[in-house]
Amino acid sequence: MFNNNSSFISWEKACLNVFRLQRRIYKSVCVGDFSYTLRLQKLLLVSSSARLLAIRMVADKVVDKNLDYSDNKVSLNFLEKFQINNTLFQNANNWSPGKYKEVIISQTSLGKFSSLQIWSIPDRCWQFLVRLIIDPAYIAISFPGNFSLYFSQLVHKMQKSIFLKLNKQSYGLQKRILIIHFLNKVENFSCSFLLKKILAPRSIKLGIFRFLKLGLKLDLNYKSDKINPLGFLLVNVLFNDVDYISNGIRVGENLLVFLKPSENEFNLLNKIVEFFYLAGINKEELSTVDLFSVQNGFDFLDWHYKLYPTGEIYCVPSSISYNIFLRRVKNIINNSNYGAKAKVAKLFPIIQEWNSYNKFCDLKSSYFSLFFLKKRAFKSFKKESKQDLYSSKILLNRAFNSKLFNRSGMDFSLPSCNYSHLIFCSNFLNNQVKLNFSICIHCGMSATLSS
Repeated sequence: MFNNNSSFISWEKACLNVFRLQRRIYKSVCVGDFSYTLRLQKLLLVSSSARLLAIRMVADKVVDKNLDYSDNKVSLNFLEKFQINNTLFQNANNWSPGKYKEVIISQTSLGKFSSLQIWSIPDRCWQFLVRLIIDPAYIAISFPGNFSLYFSQLVHKMQKSIFLKLNKQSYGLQKRILIIHFLNKVENFSCSFLLKKILAPRSIKLGIFRFLKLGLKLDLNYKSDKINPLGFLLVNVLFNDVDYISNGIRVGENLLVFLKPSENEFNLLNKIVEFFYLAGINKEELSTVDLFSVQNGFDFLDWHYKLYPTGEIYCVPSSISYNIFLRRVKNIINNSNYGAKAKVAKLFPIIQEWNSYNKFCDLKSSYFSLFFLKKRAFKSFKKESKQDLYSSKILLNRAFNSKLFNRSGMDFSLPSCNYSHLIFCSNFLNNQVKLNFSICIHCGMSATLSS
C-alpha cells in the first residue's frame, strides 16, 4: 500500500504550483519589491509541493548506485520519504546539517582523480528545497549571458546568442574572442560577501552558513548541478558580478567574451582580478586565458566557430567531441559480446543525443557524415546468424533514425522563469468595454483581450 501511494500524487500539478510561486518571486524582484519577495520565499519554504518535489529529485532522479553515500542509502521507501517530509516541515527554518562523506572518483578517460562531496539524503533534500526558493530571485538579477543554471534546456538558445554576436549586423569580423577558464572548485572566498549577495530570508541564510562552515564546496562545473545543487547555485551567485564585468557568455567555468577593436583584454582581466580581491578569491582561480581571431576559428563547448571573409558563420562539432563520439559508437559496434538488438538499444540514445545537440550545426561535410558508421554497423548486424539482409536494414534504421524520440520517461523539471514570456496585466475601461492589457517585459509583445 505504501509503495503505490506515490502514484496518487500529481507531479504535474505540484510542478505547476511551485512554478507559479517562482514566477511571483521573479516578478517581485523585477519590480524591486524585496519585502514581498521574502514573504513569497517563506511561503514556498512551507509549501508541500516544493517539499515533495525536493524529495523526489533526491530519492528518484539523483541516484547513482556506484557512489558510497554518507548514510549508506541509495533509495528510499514511502515511509522514509514521509519521515523526511515531516522533518523538512518542522526544521526547514532552522536546519542543522550533518557531516558529509568525501568520495574519490577516477576519470579514466582523462587520467585524473576528483573528489566529490556526498551529503545525507535529508541534507540534500533541504538543499534542493532552498534551490527552488533562491533560483527565481537569482535569475531575475543575473546577467542574460549566464546559461549555467538551465544549460540543458537553453543550449541552443546560447548557440543562437553566439550567432547574433558574430553576424554581419553586429560587425563580427571586427571582434576578437577571449575565452577564460576558471577552476572548477572555488575553495577560498569571503563567506560574508557571499551571504550579502543572496536574496533569501534570514533562516535560509543561517542554514547556508552552517553548510559553508562544515566545508560545502562551490563547484563551477554545470554537470555537478544534480549532485551538489546548493554549491553550484552559490558559486553562480558569487560570480554574477564577473558576468556583468565581461559582458559575455558564461557556462559553468567557461567564459566567452567578444572584444571590440577598442577594448583591451588586459583591462578586463584587471577588473576581474579586482573583483576576486573583494570577494576573497585567489587570482589562481583564473586557470587559462586564450585569445582567438574569429577568422582563424575557436572552440567553445564542443563546437567550432569560424567566420569567412564574407561574414558567413561556420559552426561544426569540434574535432575532440567528434572523436569521442566516434570512439563510443565504434566500441559498441565492434563489441562481439552484444547481439544486434542490444547494439541498437545502446546506439540509439548516443546517436539521438548527438543529432539533437548538433542540429543547428553544418553537418553537410563528409567528415561529419554517419555514412561509414552505418555501413560498419550494417556489416556487423548482418554477421549475426539470426539476422538477414532485411532485418539488419530494419535494425539499422532504428539505431540511426533521428526522427524517433524516447517517450518512455516523463520529465517534470521546472522551466526557467527568465526565458519565457513574463506578462504584467492591467485592467482599464475603454468606451464602456473592460479590456485587459498585457505586455511582456522581455520581448515587448503586447496583447489586448476583452472580457
